[in-house]
Amino acid sequence: MKRILSTLAVAVMACFASAHAGEVYNYTLTPSGHYGDGVGKVEYLSLSYDTDGKLDFEAHLGASDTVAEGGWFVLTPGGLPFGNRYAIMYMDFAGGDVYAYQFDGSLFGLGKDSWKSRWNYLTTYNDALTTTGGTDGLNVSLSLSDLSALSSYRRGWSGVAFGDYVGAWLHFGVLDAFDVSRSGKLKDFDLGLQSWLDIAYRRTGGSPAAVSEPIGLALLGLLAAGGLVTWRRRQSRQDLTTGDVTVATA
Repeated sequence: MKRILSTLAVAVMACFASAHAGEVYNYTLTPSGHYGDGVGKVEYLSLSYDTDGKLDFEAHLGASDTVAEGGWFVLTPGGLPFGNRYAIMYMDFAGGDVYAYQFDGSLFGLGKDSWKSRWNYLTTYNDALTTTGGTDGLNVSLSLSDLSALSSYRRGWSGVAFGDYVGAWLHFGVLDAFDVSRSGKLKDFDLGLQSWLDIAYRRTGGSPAAVSEPIGLALLGLLAAGGLVTWRRRQSRQDLTTGDVTVATA
């Protein structure tokens, strides 16, 4: 019986832990409209954000005589990225690295050069990018499992987080200029020929952890098992008091 109670207790603890598990928001797009296609049209986009602090990003560029060498993107919880509440992620395909900066979008069009201010630097994710393909099409995927450097940066800050809605600016292109300092910060980053995709207020698909029913059932099970133990103990005492003991005979 003790083993049963222990098992139920572990189950309840697991349920309570899952109650605090993050929610995952997903967005997938197969663009049908016209977007910039200098290095291949953006034919597919998939975004996934876990409130526990994880981000997955995948994009596919169509066939092009010129292959993208890098890019940048900004994600928002809905609208277009104006102001300085977001992170801008600069991508170097050859090195597989991503450089995160505070997006300075106070003036329209200047946000792409946020790296020019050293005060905007947040962190660098090494070997975070995977690219496959070439002129027949290029697939770019990114998976970040630790977004702590992008969280709680300032009041109203969202970093790369999004929820029920998502907005994004995505640019891929040829790196006309690219250089990194010894400290791992960008010294130069400039895209030439580009492809891009801009979206705003796109509805995502969320998958919140459903825990109320399992917790309730686990608690009921634990209480029932506890009641059973109490009843058996009382019954055993009563049997001993009344002398109701069964003796096995040969």
